[in-house]
Amino acid sequence: MKNKLLKKSKKMSIRNKTTLFYTLLFSVTFIFLTIFVLLNIWAYYQSVSREELSDTMDKVVEYIKSGNYSQNSQDIDELSPNANIGIRVLCFPKDGNGDGEEFENGEFKIVHKPPSVQDPPPPPKITDFNQDDTRDDNFKNETFRGIHYTSKKSNIEYDGKQYFIEVYRTNEKENSVISQFGIIFIIANIIGIIAAICIGRFISKKVLNPVAEITKMAEKISINDLGQRITVPNSDDEISNLAETFNDMISRLEISFEKQKEFVSNASHELKTPISVIQGYANLIDRWGKSDPEILKESIDSIKDETEYMSNLIKKLLFLAKNEQIKLDEKKQINLNATVSAVVKETDVLDINGEVNFIENADVEIMGDDSLIKQLLWVFFENAIKYSDKDYIKIDVEVSKEDNMAVLKISDNGMGISEEDIPRIFDRFFRADKSHNKKITGNGLGLSIAAIIIKQHNGEISVESELGKGTQFKMRFPLVEV
Repeated sequence: MKNKLLKKSKKMSIRNKTTLFYTLLFSVTFIFLTIFVLLNIWAYYQSVSREELSDTMDKVVEYIKSGNYSQNSQDIDELSPNANIGIRVLCFPKDGNGDGEEFENGEFKIVHKPPSVQDPPPPPKITDFNQDDTRDDNFKNETFRGIHYTSKKSNIEYDGKQYFIEVYRTNEKENSVISQFGIIFIIANIIGIIAAICIGRFISKKVLNPVAEITKMAEKISINDLGQRITVPNSDDEISNLAETFNDMISRLEISFEKQKEFVSNASHELKTPISVIQGYANLIDRWGKSDPEILKESIDSIKDETEYMSNLIKKLLFLAKNEQIKLDEKKQINLNATVSAVVKETDVLDINGEVNFIENADVEIMGDDSLIKQLLWVFFENAIKYSDKDYIKIDVEVSKEDNMAVLKISDNGMGISEEDIPRIFDRFFRADKSHNKKITGNGLGLSIAAIIIKQHNGEISVESELGKGTQFKMRFPLVEV
């Protein structure tokens, strides 16, 4: 049964859950309030009733001790002006053995019967009294023939006689009032529950309307239509924050899809060209290359070049696809100086007219992947060599510390990058100044790979460049915590 209720509650809509919550909250609160009020009313009437009985008892005792015995009804009424209070007094000689019947022996009798009571409780017997009957808290609640009474008993000795006194009153009026209040509260509870259901549905609808709008808008948005946005409510609450977050997410998705489309388009274009070249030379070999050694050699060399270009391009594309969203979980402590020094030594085998200088300003330790750092350095070295229009190529590599960060600077004396192109040089397939560099081979993926490697090492990069004078790349990485 419990599991069924849990399953049903899980399937309920938030609107119904909110309505149910408000209804239960109001109902429980109102029920407890009703019980609290009724108990307080009952306690108040009990307090008033006992206070009246105590006052009446005191008056009767005082009346007896005054010696002005009288059976005048006016005197009796003065003793108990409350019409709901009854008085009984039994009088015996101090050594009497009577069974306590009322008004006998002719000694003394006081009786005041409440006019609203048809059947007062039976008179008490002497055995009903004890030595503690004079206590202020000596009250007794009893029922006789369906009527509820509260009574107080006492006994006193005066002038050689024993007086047994009882004052009582009915609780019918109070019970009637409490019953009426109970009926009123029950009706109010029913009305309140209905109101709580209506208010709960209204509030839940008001609160969840923006969520419904977000749902409708989300259903309309697709890959081919990412331009739509949700109207943000004019309020500073969770719903408006959700709408803003959703719009930001769609904006990021739109940018991501645009970049993805551009990437696919550029990748297709970059692969289409070498495939066309290979296909063209294959046809050339098929027609004339079998009998012409020069054509055959030219075709084979071109096919090798294009195949190598495609191989490098595919490797870079695979690196981008594999590593863009990967974070290095197993980083090792590496000496940046040693890694840079090893790569600088490897450049000695390159057939270039120039120099690669390594400047060590500090011994630097970082957490990372040694092979990726080497790949990062080769990207900048190859670009510096490729985009140099000088007869003598100069590359400076500097390692230092700055503001508790490891700093790696790579500077060259190449052709430089225009100011408007700098923000885009890390985009995939972007090549600066294409129209003036048609002879320079490349696919525009090197710096994109460099940016991913830097990101994986929690680093950052900045670029300073001037056309005709060269470019400086400055990278900053967290130092190893000591």
